Amino acid sequence: MSKKLDGYSILVKSYELAKILDIPHRQVLNDIKEEIVNASKSSIDLPENIFIDRVETDENGYKRNIYLISNDGILFLLPRYGYENYTSRRKLIDLYNKLNVISKSVY
Repeated sequence: MSKKLDGYSILVKSYELAKILDIPHRQVLNDIKEEIVNASKSSIDLPENIFIDRVETDENGYKRNIYLISNDGILFLLPRYGYENYTSRRKLIDLYNKLNVISKSVY
């Protein structure tokens, strides 16, 4: 998991979330983009650090798009992935709690 960015935010990378949920990374990227668009259509201003769009170089030297996701971002995605999938819901809750524990230990 990613550690610090802009202070003490503890973040998870979108491909790490995809691995935890056992879904394709492309799906996570598309779902986050859709959530951002839907929130803006609903006149909801998301905090700028909930989903941070980045380009990362992988181990093979290829550039790929990723999102850095805060613990609030995990909560934001919970209804999408955990609505009827209780295994995914449990995994997201565990990840949220883990990010909170790490955040508290950094302070």
